[in-house]
Amino acid sequence: MNPAYNGTTNPQIFSSAQVLTNRTQGNQNYFTRIIISCRVSGILPGSTYLNNAVSTAEIGSAISGTLIAVTDSSNNGYNTAVDPNANGNANETGENVPTPFSLTILPVKFLGIQAHFTNENTSTVKWQVAVPVSNAKYFEVEFSQDGRRFFSQGSTAITNSRQASYEFEHSSVPAGTLFYRIKQADADGSYIYSSTVTLKRNIRDNNFIVYPNP
Repeated sequence: MNPAYNGTTNPQIFSSAQVLTNRTQGNQNYFTRIIISCRVSGILPGSTYLNNAVSTAEIGSAISGTLIAVTDSSNNGYNTAVDPNANGNANETGENVPTPFSLTILPVKFLGIQAHFTNENTSTVKWQVAVPVSNAKYFEVEFSQDGRRFFSQGSTAITNSRQASYEFEHSSVPAGTLFYRIKQADADGSYIYSSTVTLKRNIRDNNFIVYPNP
């Protein structure tokens, strides 16, 4: 690796004329794969960034002098942007146009959800989220008696981006097993769900049992 590489003023990952030794067998095709991982910081939501890479190398036998210059590219774009003239060389002028991408963040990250009976006819659902939230519009409490078909019991508007805890009261709950989950919707209509929590109400002996169901 090139010790001077910094990704900005020096974008050369490998040192000049660096040799990568391959273990090959005669009369067989082979390939070399190089995986490069990196961590990027300071990316701003809503900003557009460009992504592409071009690699050049010589392949062959240095001993016999049969080296062939090759060029390859890595780009998230279509072939029409990477190699418009389809000649196999994506490093020509106007080719391998970087692919724009933008970072989006989930409006809400659920940290937990709990449910308990307030009395024999009422249950309370509580949930917690990471703050601040972004682009989030409302929470919707969904209820089911079979864990498959969920129905809305009510909604709570998200008016404070730094509010971390919420709760909802469900009155006149039926007997049996009760399933609760939270649906979160953002301003553009996208939505995600929390995990599901389960309560069990036994009318016969007036017992209540809580079953976490992540």
